[in-house]
Amino acid sequence: MLGFLIWSVTCLALAGFGIYCLLAKEAVSLWAGAAPPKVKDVKKYNRAVAILWFVYAALLRAVKTVRKVSVL
Repeated sequence: MLGFLIWSVTCLALAGFGIYCLLAKEAVSLWAGAAPPKVKDVKKYNRAVAILWFVYAALLRAVKTVRKVSVL
C-alpha cells in the first residue's frame, strides 16, 4: 500500500510540473540546470514540454497498474 501511495504522489508531482509548464510565461527548461532554448512562440513550446511531462506521468501510472494486475 505504501508503494502505491509513493508511486501515485510521484505521478501527481510530474503532472503538477506539467501544469506549471502550461501556465509559465517564460520558456521552461526540460532538464534541471539547463537553460531553456530561445524560442519564438513561448506558449507553444511550453505546451509541448507540458505534454511530455503529462505523457511521462501517465506512462508511470500505467506501468504501476499493469504490474499490480499481473501480480494478482
